[in-house]
Amino acid sequence: MKKDRRSFLKGTAIAGAVGMATIPTALQARGMTNWLCVVVDTVDELTDNLKNASDTVIVKDIDRGGVFIYDKDKSDINNGGTIFNGWVRQYDGAINAEWFGISKEKDDNSSEFTTLSKAIKSGDTIELKQIYKCSNKSISLKNLENITIIGNGGILSSLREYVMRFHDCKNITVRDINISTVFDNVWHDRDENDKQYFNVGGIIFYGCYNSSVNNIKMSKVPGTGICAWNGFDTSVENSYFENMGGNCFSSTETNDGDMPPLSRGFKFHNNIVKGCYDSFVGTHTTEDISIVGNLLYKVGTNPNHQTNTGYGLDIPGGSNCTITGNTIIGNNIYNSSGGIAIHIHNYLGVTAKNVTVTGNTFKDVNGIFVREQASLVNISNNSFDNCKIAIKVSDVDILDISNNTILGGEKGIDAWAGNKMKRITINFNHIYNTTTSSIELGPNVVETVLSNNITRGAGNQISHDGNPELIANIFKKNL
Repeated sequence: MKKDRRSFLKGTAIAGAVGMATIPTALQARGMTNWLCVVVDTVDELTDNLKNASDTVIVKDIDRGGVFIYDKDKSDINNGGTIFNGWVRQYDGAINAEWFGISKEKDDNSSEFTTLSKAIKSGDTIELKQIYKCSNKSISLKNLENITIIGNGGILSSLREYVMRFHDCKNITVRDINISTVFDNVWHDRDENDKQYFNVGGIIFYGCYNSSVNNIKMSKVPGTGICAWNGFDTSVENSYFENMGGNCFSSTETNDGDMPPLSRGFKFHNNIVKGCYDSFVGTHTTEDISIVGNLLYKVGTNPNHQTNTGYGLDIPGGSNCTITGNTIIGNNIYNSSGGIAIHIHNYLGVTAKNVTVTGNTFKDVNGIFVREQASLVNISNNSFDNCKIAIKVSDVDILDISNNTILGGEKGIDAWAGNKMKRITINFNHIYNTTTSSIELGPNVVETVLSNNITRGAGNQISHDGNPELIANIFKKNL
């Protein structure tokens, strides 16, 4: 059919012409089935001249086609996907990313994603139907709200920045998509001297409220997977992460030693994480943290990164934190200061406090380390299997260790080091078959309550420094 020929096209004919199952609701309401329409092949033919033939045009292109109605008030708008010089696409539901020229066949869709990002407005839902290659950032939005990114597709990136970024946005949802990079080994491919590359991110929420990531798959991102910087109420749930180059989920964007702004509301629930260069979760100076029901596998698996890092859950300066129902598994090739499942400590003068670690399972890792005057920490009802050091504390203030089961490994509870050790309670723990000691108490543990613990099979059941006052306290509490 020639583009300048008028034809009487009714409902089913219009639908078939552009591969649509139904006529958009807006058109039905306007009596579209009785209108005269022009049919063209591509969106490039949506010119100003067409309005003289009809104010309704059907574009037949499979990827970018649809039904368009002319709006003279938008004649100077061309956003590359939903409006072409006054021709306004008629649709219900999500925006198809392919309307903007994004294609799985292209080697790089960066410019097309930029066009898409500029067209998105508050309230939009964007659908990614295929896996699209992108050499740089894909979706980048600012000052918008009620945005949803969904689909059975996603992004394959050779990025040097972030894959998606949301700045000062509200109510953002990213779900049911895949984000990956082309790098086979992110631990070796990244350059730690290149700050921009080192801090490459998957999805960054900067200053956002109520951000949600659900049911996504992310792999081989050189830096932070999900970042919530200076934000409120960010959740990551039911997702899968594999071979991440930096933190899987973090509250700091750059991790360069500067004080990050305070974030509140940080939820990481029911996720699976396999292999991270640094931490699975890093909550720098964050309040109201909930880490529940995750499987964190292979803590500290990079052989070049086994000494001072390789944490599972890093709680630096975090407060009001609940960590429960998680399973954290390592590979037991680290020394006594690396491959730490949970690390609770202060950060740049901010105290880690009000932290509850309960009902978790640890295997083949260094278990829980509490340091640097962290305060009001409860460690209870956890299970440790073959952990080199199950629980290690130094310089803490008000710590309760109770009802934990420790099987194997080298040390059960190590409270030997540290100059500021205040009010440590160690009660009702079961410690079996540790090779070095069950409980070690150093010279500065002067306010310790030690009672009703069961220790069996260790080379040294309870070690202490020989301080008579401390010894009396120990044995008195164990009567």
